[in-house]
Amino acid sequence: MVAVLNTHENLIQTLSTIIWVNSATMQPSTSASMATPATSQTCLPSQRQATMVMTILDVLSTHSTDEEYIADKMEPSWEEAPAIKGAFERFIGKVMELTGIIDGRNLDEGLLNRNGAGVVPYELLKPRSESGVTGMGVPNSISI
Repeated sequence: MVAVLNTHENLIQTLSTIIWVNSATMQPSTSASMATPATSQTCLPSQRQATMVMTILDVLSTHSTDEEYIADKMEPSWEEAPAIKGAFERFIGKVMELTGIIDGRNLDEGLLNRNGAGVVPYELLKPRSESGVTGMGVPNSISI
């Protein structure tokens, strides 16, 4: 049966049921809280497992001090071929252009996903980074 809220009595019945369910199930006699169902608690990792995962992610996300980044260095053999050297220099120019686009969009106050309280500027595809966990920089290799 589908309840239709077309009368005052139906509204009273619906609100009474909602209030009763939310208040009666919170009594100590139920010995369970609706806010913390047992199913969700069993899905959470132990504190040890969570610490291990966080440590591994931190190590894998850290840039080393000698990290090589995309468009950072030209291979010595590429310098000998004018076509390859020219293509690499154009690539470096495009990467620097991308950096300018990212910075410009981060400064654009009209982009709500880039500005506002608690919003971190997008820097993931900036080509270079300092050492450590920075959330930016495109390494020339995979560190995992």
